[in-house]
Amino acid sequence: MVVPAIVLHEKIRQMRQSFGEKFDITQPLGFLRSKNLVVKGFGASHAIATAARVQRIHPRDDDWRAFKKRRCLECLGLPVSTPTSGDGHRCGAPVDWLIAGHAEAKGYLLVTEDTGPELRGLSLSATVSVTLAAAKQVLLARNARDSRPPQGAARAPRG
Repeated sequence: MVVPAIVLHEKIRQMRQSFGEKFDITQPLGFLRSKNLVVKGFGASHAIATAARVQRIHPRDDDWRAFKKRRCLECLGLPVSTPTSGDGHRCGAPVDWLIAGHAEAKGYLLVTEDTGPELRGLSLSATVSVTLAAAKQVLLARNARDSRPPQGAARAPRG
């Protein structure tokens, strides 16, 4: 299983802010090791795929700016009809675009509870609960298969 470096950055930043001076980097790094998680970087191929995804969803520059402006207003809890002087050019784009683009470029299943528009339309995404339920089904099927006698094996006589 893979953790994009962008996601690790976001989680470590959150932990540092929550725990302040008590933050210990060995905690998240130990968690990654204990779960055999591999951290993967965001490279040129991911950047190209992410740009193509954004272009597909927001084909024109005006569409992109309008999306960013709408998203900023939503994040502030304001109606999207709120009058503003800007056109969205200076509004930031969340790192979720990079996370989604990385997952899409690599064909990863993105497991997240985030339902933001940056993550919509991915070919492979699921919530944690759906992913855990699917993993349990796979393990049950595997255990059932492993507990059956091999084909052609002699069975003990009954009685």
